[in-house]
Order: sequence, then C-alpha cells, then structure tokens
Amino acid sequence: MLDKTEKEYESVGGIPIYVFPSEQLHSFALSLYVRGGALFEAAERVGISHLIEHLVFRSINRHMDGTLYKTLDRLGLSVEGVTYREFLQFTVTGAPQHFATAAHILSLALAPLSLSQDDLKTERSRVKAEIREEGERSSLDFFTDRILYGESHPLARTITGTGRMLDRMTLSLLKKEKELLFSKENIFFYLSGRLPENAVSTLLSETKNYFPLSAEKRENTVPFPDGYFKRNAAVFQKGGDKTLLRLSFDIDTARYTDAELTLLYDILFGDGEECFFHQALSEKTGMIYSFRGYMDLYRGIGSIGVSYEISAKNLLPSLRLALDAIGRAKAEAGEALPYVRASYTDNAAFLFDDAQALGFNRAYERYVLSLPYPTVRDRIAAYEGVTGERLSRVAREIFRPENATLTLKCRRADTTALREILLGL
Repeated sequence: MLDKTEKEYESVGGIPIYVFPSEQLHSFALSLYVRGGALFEAAERVGISHLIEHLVFRSINRHMDGTLYKTLDRLGLSVEGVTYREFLQFTVTGAPQHFATAAHILSLALAPLSLSQDDLKTERSRVKAEIREEGERSSLDFFTDRILYGESHPLARTITGTGRMLDRMTLSLLKKEKELLFSKENIFFYLSGRLPENAVSTLLSETKNYFPLSAEKRENTVPFPDGYFKRNAAVFQKGGDKTLLRLSFDIDTARYTDAELTLLYDILFGDGEECFFHQALSEKTGMIYSFRGYMDLYRGIGSIGVSYEISAKNLLPSLRLALDAIGRAKAEAGEALPYVRASYTDNAAFLFDDAQALGFNRAYERYVLSLPYPTVRDRIAAYEGVTGERLSRVAREIFRPENATLTLKCRRADTTALREILLGL
C-alpha cells in the first residue's frame, strides 16, 4: 500500500477522477473538490463560494424530487460539504453496495443550480444565522487577520461573508457564478476506500452528460502583504471582556518543506503531551488548560502561531513562558524530534484505515497543495529526511521579532511591556 499511487481517469467532459482503493476497509469516500473560496473571490462577492456550497445540496435535492435526505438515511450514506479559503469539498461516504447511489448524488453537484426564490431565501437565512452564531467578525482571529494581511487582502476576508453581501447575491448571479466556479480545470473527483469493481465506470456513466466550462486553473498563490517580515514585534489590542491572546509569525513557505514546518509545529503546538507549549503553560504551571495552535500555508506565504485565554494578571508571565517554549524549539528541536516524527513515519499506514481521511489527505496534499508525494512512502521519506539541526535553524529563522505579531482582545493591557518581552525573541 505504501508504494501505491492514484490511478487517473477523465470524464467525457474532461473532469479528472483520481482513484485510490483500499480493499481492507468496509466503507468508501467519494469526494468532489472545487478550487474556490475567499482566496479567489472578488471583494464585492465575499462568501459566494460558501453560499453556493449550501445551495448545491438544495439543488441536488430538487433534482431528486425532494428525496435526497430520505435516500441518505435509508441507505446509511452520509454527505458533507465544507468551504475552505482555497477550495470546497463535497463528500459522500457509505457502504460499497451503495456506491452507485452515491455517484448519482454527487454527480448532480455538476448540474446547473435548480432553485426557487424561496430556496435561496431560506438558505440565505441559514447562512446569516451561521454568521451570527459563530460571531466570526468580532473574533480575535478576524481582528488578527486584518492586521497580518491588510483589510483588502483575500486572507483577511471571512469564508461566510456578510449578511449585506448575501442579500445582493441574486439567483441569476449565483447560477452564473456556480458555473464558473465548477470549471473543468478547477474540479476533480477523488475515490478512496473499499470500492466496487465497477466504481469508475459507474462514475464515468453518471458524469458523461456534464461538460463544465473551461477556465484558467486556480493556484493557491497568495498576494504578498506589505507588512510581511517587517513586524518588529508589533502589538495590537481590541476591547473585550475576557483576556485572549494570539501570537503569530510570518513564514516564507518557499524556504521550507511541508515536512519541516509540520514537525516544528508539532514540537511547539501539537497534540502530544510533550509539546513545548503545553508543557510550559499548562502541565508545569497550570496557567491555561487548553490552547489552539494554527498553521496556514499557501504558495509563497504562511503563518504559524497560537492563541489562548489567560487571566489578566498572568498575561505578561504567560507571554514570557510562551517565548521560553519557542526558545526551546530553537535550541532543542533535535531532542524533541523523535517524539513527533513517528506519527508521520511509523504510523503513516494508519491513513489506510480510514477511507475519508485517506481521500482528504491525498487529494489535499497532491492536488491542492501540489506536494511532491506520489506515494505514501515518498511522504514518509520526506519526514524521515528532516534533521533536528535543520529544525532548529528553521525555528531561529521564523521566530524572530521581524516576523512576530501579538494581538489581544481584553479590557486593557500594557502593550509597551508586552512588546519589550516580544523583542526578546
């Protein structure tokens, strides 16, 4: 299995189909990927990809005369739609004997939107409720992204858009935009897990009548923000009842491999009990219980960091401890490397135990990020090739004042003192 790679097919209409069977499993995952999202949206249409993702399922249901969800429940199939900043994913999972139905359902995502004005009104209201309930625009993350990238940058936009923007998206506009979004250069199917022998022919048959428009292939290359690598330990604060902190560092992704950045992330902010940040702020001091590490990687730029809630009195001490953890990564990455690498080497075959995880990992890494992993064994080799000395060097290059931004949501904070601590990087 480690040396296997996808078999590639193409629909009559020119849509790529990638197939990676795992016969030892008992389920399949059939996914349709679409290169879209906030990264590719016009400023006046932010959120349109996410709204279309919602509407695709309503459209499929209408094409099936209102039987979609009854069919799913009757056959034990599950559907999922997700919109990311740079792609959309539609997935159907279930038992192999129901693959044909799944292929029929997902192929209907290629059909023109079939919606009434009432359908649009209802789904628009649901997305507005999602925006309200998530409170994304009032979050520390939204505040931070606008600082990191600039207010007009695609990465500073929300995935869901705003209620006002949604109201301006008419049915005719959405139908046209959906047709452009699903252009044949920017969509592909990925099949994984236990597949019936006729899986490919079934999907080819279901998609034979769809001929998507042709368009330029979208790449997740991100415009370079003006402030990148010129932060000088900047500190920004907005008001809030609780004390929330986010520490962010700019990355030049052209300088580092995915394996290097992933391993460095795990040493600092990963799920393991030995990760430096957990040890420094939770296990040894009890200052926090949980935190959220993040790493966003695109072609050209990226960002790595962490956010957490802290008591106001421990704000400055917690930042000192956070920088101590980062200092350990600069000096002790080699010692920590054995405790994070096994997940990507010894446990690499675990991917084959979950059809949906396998499909997502392979599709995202190979056909969205374009990483050089033709096989899982190639992926293992990339992680095996990273040295502790190299990781320490990467940490020293990334975790510098020039790359550092500290954002806060709290009642008040001594930003001068915080910046002085940050300059100690």
